[in-house]
Amino acid sequence: MTRIFLVLVAAFAFVLNSHSQDYADQIRKDTRKAAGNLFPYEIEPGQDTPAPKGYEPFYISHYGRHGSRYYDDQMIVDEVNSKITALAGLDIFTDAGKAYYSELRQVLDEHEGMTGFLTSLGAREQKGIAARTASRFPDVFSGKEGRRTVRNVSSKVPRCMLSMTNFAHSLERSTTGLEFTFDAGEKYQRYIAYKPEGLHPRHWASHLDDSLRRARMNPEATFSHFFTDVQKVKEVVGDIYSFERDLYLFSCSGHLTDCGHDLLSHFPTDILIANYRMRNPRFYLAYGMTGRYSDYIRAVAAPLVRDFVARADEALSEDSSVAADFRFGHDTAMLPFMCCVGVEGMDKELDLDTVNALWQSFRMMHMASNLQMVFYSDGKGDVLVKLLYNEKETRIPALKPLSGPYYRWSDLRQYLLDRIS
Repeated sequence: MTRIFLVLVAAFAFVLNSHSQDYADQIRKDTRKAAGNLFPYEIEPGQDTPAPKGYEPFYISHYGRHGSRYYDDQMIVDEVNSKITALAGLDIFTDAGKAYYSELRQVLDEHEGMTGFLTSLGAREQKGIAARTASRFPDVFSGKEGRRTVRNVSSKVPRCMLSMTNFAHSLERSTTGLEFTFDAGEKYQRYIAYKPEGLHPRHWASHLDDSLRRARMNPEATFSHFFTDVQKVKEVVGDIYSFERDLYLFSCSGHLTDCGHDLLSHFPTDILIANYRMRNPRFYLAYGMTGRYSDYIRAVAAPLVRDFVARADEALSEDSSVAADFRFGHDTAMLPFMCCVGVEGMDKELDLDTVNALWQSFRMMHMASNLQMVFYSDGKGDVLVKLLYNEKETRIPALKPLSGPYYRWSDLRQYLLDRIS
């Protein structure tokens, strides 16, 4: 087993340098993209394809990741805080190190008592999505035929509940006459953020990440940029590979906080790109539809897929008062869900040698990422659905649409159930 693992490490180390460098160019233009899935919400301009004649929107089903947050691992926050404070007392910062430490200190201070919670940026992201949804689909929230109920369900994690609150508050301000319900708890956690029993692929991905880091990274290059005496740094931090990783990971949160410092901009660009090369595959291999763990990922997604189908069936009944279902959870559930549904860009199973070239976490699963299914009716019982990924029309390559991005609900419903059967 160890031999096989080492072969994988060697093979992956080769492809890190041999595949498309598009992600590297994007990081050079915006250092925050080196944060991968800790990149703030970003929407691309898009247009609505007109629905077939006679069809009007009447119901929306939504799953969204929480908005931007403070870094969520208290152990790493404490580790960075204690060691960088000790290093500050040695007076060995370079000029670049002094500038970095000044901003790092502010971000660390702001994390006090807020680790993992939603930031004001995260609140604004959710409010913006809600306001644009209301403006884009006024018919859904007009109260026609008694459809005034907006159901909101959240993960029991506070940042998700705060995301739900900010989203609903903005939607209420953008509409009139709606009735909101709110739910969270272990009962809902079982599909909002389901965790099957058994070995989680993230453990394997983390092991791979650590092995690659020790084989390919050069922490001394990072520390010589920030400090005048690398030997003293080693004496303080111990494992320099782990400390460089922790420093990079925590720095990925700076631009998400209220002080909004881009801590990553202080790193040499080539070091940022190297760190991204390590983390992007680890994130996808742990939660994406890889061949190695596709059954596990499908198991994560299955309860959420069933909830989409069940709630849509209920909303489509003639006497339903439901206008929309909004769910607020995590990337660790949303990425498996998107891959299981097979939306464009998430429809192919990727392995070690193709992840960085074909899949970028800063584009595919950034903060507040969301999928909306918008339902249209012709008033005669026929229902169409189009999918919006981060507010932009998307498609399911494996399913033939009726027209443009519009699918018959009967076809999409059966397709979804087949994907988890």
